[in-house]
Amino acid sequence: MKKLNIGMIGYKFMGKAHSNAWKQAPHFFDVAAEPVLKVACGRHAGPLQEFADRWGWEEIETDWQKVVKRDDIDIIDIGVPTHLHHDIAVAAAKAGKHIFCEKPIALTVQDADRIVILVTILIIVIIYQLARQMLLGQQNGMLVLR
Repeated sequence: MKKLNIGMIGYKFMGKAHSNAWKQAPHFFDVAAEPVLKVACGRHAGPLQEFADRWGWEEIETDWQKVVKRDDIDIIDIGVPTHLHHDIAVAAAKAGKHIFCEKPIALTVQDADRIVILVTILIIVIIYQLARQMLLGQQNGMLVLR
């Protein structure tokens, strides 16, 4: 089974709730990929390490930007206070990560719009590049998006 490495930004209430959800998902749903609790991120190393040990995170990091930039991370799970969502979501989108963001997505409609527009543009660019590669490679068939 394919594995998806998760970077959890935030380790307090929502970090705990999301950690539990990732661990429980395969027991309730037919999942196409196994969620791997790869790295938990927060500002304070001591309590963060306790969180990671309790929930089974492999590593800890105190700098969210380092987590977002990691090549081995597939999903950025944003479980921090709302006023921090925008910057993390934008950086994650620019890094090509899947984003799982606690609601509300942002404090303002303008910040939420920026996130949605950026993600939409990036998806269109990725789809365009994939279609172009298929055409140049003379691959025929149907492109199915999931």
